[in-house]
Amino acid sequence: MPKIREELRSADISEEHLEDLSRRAAQSMAQRSLPGTLSYPTVCLILGLATPFAADSPRLIFGVTLASLVVAIARYLLLQNFDRVYDHSPRLWRIGVVSGLLLSGALLSGLVTRAIVDYGTGWAALLAMLITALVCTMALLVYTHDFSVLLLFFAVLLIPPTAALLWLGTPEARWIAASGVIFVIYLVMQGRQFHRENWRGRVNTKLLEIRAHELEEARNQA
Repeated sequence: MPKIREELRSADISEEHLEDLSRRAAQSMAQRSLPGTLSYPTVCLILGLATPFAADSPRLIFGVTLASLVVAIARYLLLQNFDRVYDHSPRLWRIGVVSGLLLSGALLSGLVTRAIVDYGTGWAALLAMLITALVCTMALLVYTHDFSVLLLFFAVLLIPPTAALLWLGTPEARWIAASGVIFVIYLVMQGRQFHRENWRGRVNTKLLEIRAHELEEARNQA
């Protein structure tokens, strides 16, 4: 469970209820993630076909897209079978989901980094960076309940392209890298805020459920 657990212990919520909150948060994330599982291979394919990659490195595009598709199918099956896998082992489910997410991000990040190295700050690299920004924004909404995973995903997706821009050493590349850093800082700040608000809302809802159940029991015993 996210680090917010320590903060929630003071909310007079038992360990059992905390586990229930964790399950609900994970289930909500699975439901939000499911429609976007195929977005990563689709994005890789679009990036390949819309840039000189298709002509210059067809095997690279085919390999990355295929690998991304395999990971996407595995993630889809894991998310689709949430109840069975999570109830068997929450830790195993989380490891699988996080690993699949980071691997998808690494494949896309590698493709974007290659675009920057091969084509500099031309339109192909700018398109790749735009796609990366869109993926980061989607991740902010989907994985807001687990801030540590969000940070890992941002690091995997954004550090290699930023390093490639700095490696180019041109003024344009440095400005793009600086803009990317500012964008990441904004995402992290928003992610932290969304994370806290998300968990506070879940805790408040759970507290209301607990009080309602206690009142119902008291009324039945009266």
